[in-house]
This record gives sequence, C-alpha cells and structure tokens, in this order.
Amino acid sequence: MLSVYDPQAQPDAALVPLAIADLPAAAAADGPVVWIDAADPTREELDALETAFAWPEHAIDMFEEHEARQRFLPMGDWSLIAAVSPTGDGVGMIAVRRQCAVTLRWDWAVDLSGSAREVLQWPDPHAGGMIAVCVLLGHLVENYEDASGGLEDRLVDQEATALEPPKGGDPLPSLRETAALRGAVGDLRRRSNRLREVLGAVIRQELVDRTHGEAVDLDLRDIYDHLLRVHDDLDAYSDRLIALQDARLSLVSYKQNDIVRKISGWGAVLLIPTITTSWYGQNFSHLWLLDSPWGPVVNVGVTLAAMAGAVALLRRADWL
Repeated sequence: MLSVYDPQAQPDAALVPLAIADLPAAAAADGPVVWIDAADPTREELDALETAFAWPEHAIDMFEEHEARQRFLPMGDWSLIAAVSPTGDGVGMIAVRRQCAVTLRWDWAVDLSGSAREVLQWPDPHAGGMIAVCVLLGHLVENYEDASGGLEDRLVDQEATALEPPKGGDPLPSLRETAALRGAVGDLRRRSNRLREVLGAVIRQELVDRTHGEAVDLDLRDIYDHLLRVHDDLDAYSDRLIALQDARLSLVSYKQNDIVRKISGWGAVLLIPTITTSWYGQNFSHLWLLDSPWGPVVNVGVTLAAMAGAVALLRRADWL
C-alpha cells in the first residue's frame, strides 16, 4: 500500500493513501520533503516506484526479496539504508536522495503514526529526505531499547530466583530458561551491532555531504549514542547471564553434595549394626553374653542406642 507525506493534512501532517496513477506526480513534487511510504509493496507498486524514480533493476529485485540484512548501500545518486526489527522478523528499507525519501516496509516494527508530525516539526526543513531518515531510525532504535529493557526484566526475574530450589527438584527447566535468554540477548546484540555499523556509515556519509545541516548530524549522533548504550547494556546482560548460569550450576552441585553427605551419614549409622552383627556371626565360643538368654536383647539394645546417638550427632552436624 502506497502513502505520501502530506504536511497540509488536518489536524496534523500525516501519511495519506496514494494511488499508483498519482505516484509520478507525487515523486515530481517540489516540496522541501517528498516522502513516499510503501507498506508490503506489490510487484506492481515496485515497478511504479522504479519508473518514477529511475531505480536500477537490481534494486527492485533486492526490494522484492527484502532479505533480513542490515546495510548502507550507495545506489547511484540514492543511498539505501536497510534495517531489521529487534526481533529480526521485519525489514525496512529507506532510499534517500536530496529532498526525497522512499520507505519500503515488510512487517517493520516502526510505528509511523506520529512520524509525519515529527517531520513537519523538524527545525531545518532544508534537510530534505534525511529528516524522514532521522525520524524513522530514531523510532527503530527506541524499539531496540524497548526490546533490551524487556530482556533485562526477564533477567532480573531469573536473578531473583537464582538461589531458590528448582521446581520439582529438576534444575533443567531453569537452566533451559537461562540458555534461551542468553540466545535472545545474543541475537539482539548481533542485530544492534550490525545496525550500529549501518548508522556509522550514514554518519560518515553526512560528514562528507554537509548539505543536510547540523540538525541532521546532531540527531544521527544522538541516535547512535542510544544504540551504543543498548549494545553496552547487552554486553552487561551477557556477563550477568554467565554469572546466573554459574550460580544455578553451583546450586545443583550444592544439592548433589548435600545428597552425598546424607548418604554418607546414613552409611555411618548403618555401619554400627553391621559391626555388631558381624562380631556375633563369627565362629567364636567365648564372646560376652553369647550363651546368655539376654545376649540378643542386650546386643540389640546397645546397637539401637549407638545408632540413635550417631543419628543425633550427625543431625547436629547437619549431615542428616
């Protein structure tokens, strides 16, 4: 579906629907900002964009494939910025040239509902299509910050229960949960790192081409700083997850040691009747109380008393 930026829309500037037949006129408009948006564009809409903006054929093929690869690519007198959503399942491409910006979106996470108003309120209207680039990249990085915050919430929840006994005595579910969170942090870190490279390329391009003004440069640097903070936070999450996993594995080892200690304690208790019964099971004829009718009673009583004393001592030492 095609839309075009209309600064005169009421009550606020907005992206209004655009018919394919009206695309050439919209592309040839002479406003300070010409912004055309294509959400899930069809092949017919891509062909119309190719004709209106004289894009090369390989660019249309790339748009149609919309692979989830983040990059900054010069395309003649156009510059192409491709970025993915934090979850990796949405792709957005921004083609920019002077006052023109064309966005192509496939399930992209960026919400464009208020973007037109932000473009209208930009302090320097002569920045042209880069205004839309700054606004959209700013929203995209905000999505990365939200995704990072969601991962931190999950991490805090796991850290709060790190030293609690595992549910059902099985530590595998909690270890799998930690491993899944480590995977999510690693995926987001990889995407944010690639997006940081793309933003760096855009900033370097702006350092060479100063026609868009200082506001664009400052805003891009601010967006880059926010993304850098996300990347640093994800590095910290990785370290915390390693510590969390070590703590949970240590808890498993502690539980195993506790079981081994109790088994050893009961082994010591059961050693007492083993010793006493083995004495009287030998072929001796002169052992004390061997021929007395009270012998078995005394033997059992002494054995039980010794076992009770051993149990009391071991429980006091927290071995039982």
